[in-house]
Amino acid sequence: YNDKKVLELFRRGWNQDLFHFGSVGLTSYSQDVQPDSFEELIAMIALYRPGAMEFGAHESYVKIKQKKKEPEYDWGTEEITKSTFGLYTYQEQVMKMCEVLAGFSLTEADDVRKYVGKKQMDKLIKVKDRFVKGCMERGCPEYEAVKIWSKIEAFGSYAFNRSHSCSYAMTGYFCQYLKYYFPMEFWTVSLQYAEEDEIPQRISEIRKFKGITILPPDINHSQRTFTSDFKTDTIYWSLGKIKFAGDIAVDAIIEEREKNGQFFDIKEFALRVNKTKVNKRVVTNLILSGCFDQLHKVEVPYQRREILKEFLKEDFLPEYETRDLFFWFV
Repeated sequence: YNDKKVLELFRRGWNQDLFHFGSVGLTSYSQDVQPDSFEELIAMIALYRPGAMEFGAHESYVKIKQKKKEPEYDWGTEEITKSTFGLYTYQEQVMKMCEVLAGFSLTEADDVRKYVGKKQMDKLIKVKDRFVKGCMERGCPEYEAVKIWSKIEAFGSYAFNRSHSCSYAMTGYFCQYLKYYFPMEFWTVSLQYAEEDEIPQRISEIRKFKGITILPPDINHSQRTFTSDFKTDTIYWSLGKIKFAGDIAVDAIIEEREKNGQFFDIKEFALRVNKTKVNKRVVTNLILSGCFDQLHKVEVPYQRREILKEFLKEDFLPEYETRDLFFWFV
């Protein structure tokens, strides 16, 4: 849970496709906090929320972490709030204060948590006097007890339970752990389940990982999903992610390839595939997406247009009109 190499990814902000931490806000906050431990990830989840941010607690945490500000501990609360630099962050901290500072039972401390969270002021007023009295009986000055209670009341607007925050942090950490130690597996699955607008950001982060190459789809190697080649640390683009290449067409291509072997060129491909399932629009997009680059020694994308022109001369399927392809050449 405190792997330095995994935490380094958080510090760099390489948070693509992490549970909860993958948002733009928490990615930026990770770079601000520069977490050194799993404990800090838990605090980040609890602090980067509207209520805590409204009070500026998330910024105070960063300043203290960066030694730009000294932590301030209220009377008797240092051990309770040490993990969050004196900031009231978790509901469990309030419960512990009520138990340790004022002598409440755990059940009574949990009642205070409920009152604070639901802003039941009529019940809080009754509890306040007992809290202050209990703190004073244990040596706390009255003004300190009143200050602590005031913070507890204000804290209620953004209170977050630590157990929930810990679960979020744990899940996000697991994702980051897999990304670092099993990058090929992680990114192959990540790309497959990514929304279309998420793919560019994920590819951008993948390029930061040395050794991983993403290739265009290949008619002889790609599957319906993204596919990994662990011998070359290569990820082949998914045939199913190509525009207009539906499941029926993709399955027909893969079935033919598995039954009769790999394809040799575009003409042979056109002769072998089921033309009722793989129409001209599908083949056109396969060409333009790079599926035949390896077979035809394509070095630059522009050369794909020449393959397409040759393909169209074959009059593969007349029901698809050539004029509809005009937009590719604009």
